[in-house]
Amino acid sequence: VDPEIRLPRDSDLLPPVVARLALAGEPTSDVTRVAPRRIAGVDAAGLRLPMSDPQSSLTHVDLWVDPATGVTLAAQVYGASSHPAISTTFTTYSRDTPPTSVTRFHPAPGVEPFSDPVVDIADAANQFAPVPAPETVAGLPRSAGISAALYGSGLTRILVIPLPDREADELAARLAGSGGQEANGRVLLRVGPLGLLVTTDTGFGFRWLVGGTVTDTTLLRAADDLAARTRRK
Repeated sequence: VDPEIRLPRDSDLLPPVVARLALAGEPTSDVTRVAPRRIAGVDAAGLRLPMSDPQSSLTHVDLWVDPATGVTLAAQVYGASSHPAISTTFTTYSRDTPPTSVTRFHPAPGVEPFSDPVVDIADAANQFAPVPAPETVAGLPRSAGISAALYGSGLTRILVIPLPDREADELAARLAGSGGQEANGRVLLRVGPLGLLVTTDTGFGFRWLVGGTVTDTTLLRAADDLAARTRRK
């Protein structure tokens, strides 16, 4: 079972997952048609979903869907560039339900299965950091988390993670070394529609990593809100 807060992983880029996130909270009345594509042997219908939130750094998402099942076979996510920031496509596809002999895990003879819980930095911060995240940042409501937190909905989201000052300083230096630019006393690095920054000192021994698919103005507003509202649990 996934923790409430976690870092993104490869499976989040599967076409149906991108489509589900893109459609969450967006008015479907704004969906328009785009040219169909032949994908994995299917004549997939093309749909374009504009991003309605002015705080989003995304402009639109194009989806190609199997008309018979509604499964999204390909997705392209666009920021300001005319080229997609994310492009994900199935290369093989079947409408048949696979048998359990294919989907069930079969350990090799003599191998004893066991489970090992993996805690990533976001989940660890959410469980153990002594500073809670505020209810809203930059006008976006908190949708998940307590200390580490997720704000917004759909593909327009902000993830905040409290980091001890030492780790935060190291990360801020890495952002600057990777081409980040100074903005209101902070280093802000943008890679396409994704922006990242580390807040200034909060006075509690922690600073906040702030990242999301929002505009620079929204990221800076979120950083201001976090710095102003940080408190001990």
